[in-house]
Amino acid sequence: MLDPTRFQPVLAAILRERAYQENKWGTDGHTVGEWLLILEAELAEAKEGWVKGKGNADALREILQVVAVGCACLEDHGVIERKTA
Repeated sequence: MLDPTRFQPVLAAILRERAYQENKWGTDGHTVGEWLLILEAELAEAKEGWVKGKGNADALREILQVVAVGCACLEDHGVIERKTA
């Protein structure tokens, strides 16, 4: 079983990033397709930072943005969880 306490710093960072994004961009929703394009752009920035040798820190900052954008999409359109066998 996963220890939920190890996720507390991660979840706190995601919440801070979501607050930043909402303050910057507002809460106007997007279609799922639009969210996918935003996610793709954020992920490209993370890959570019890593490939150009800027280090893991730059890539990890961008990954946090990717995760927070994914959360925003789920907030807008709902969560559909994995079906377990």
